[in-house]
Amino acid sequence: MRVQGELNDSEAVLHVSGEIDIVVAPELREAIGRAFEYGAKTLVVDCSELTFIDSSGLGAIVEGHTRAEKAESDFVVRNPSDFLMKLLRTTGLDHILHIVQD
Repeated sequence: MRVQGELNDSEAVLHVSGEIDIVVAPELREAIGRAFEYGAKTLVVDCSELTFIDSSGLGAIVEGHTRAEKAESDFVVRNPSDFLMKLLRTTGLDHILHIVQD
């Protein structure tokens, strides 16, 4: 997995690529935490280059969403793959998360 971030005004975009599993999910959690520490009011997790995600990766996304709610911020999952959308639908997270397809 690789996470590249950019911060524009009050929006942070995390570009996630590769695979997120139990080994690297903490890195995603850390990147999400840093984005909020920098004062992002909107956090976008761009998943267009994500090839795999397991339950620990989904947990990191849910944790980011929860953190955003507590901070009265927006949390967006952008360009999820068909695989990720299937997982989000199966878990019901597609009704909870703000999902955007570009």
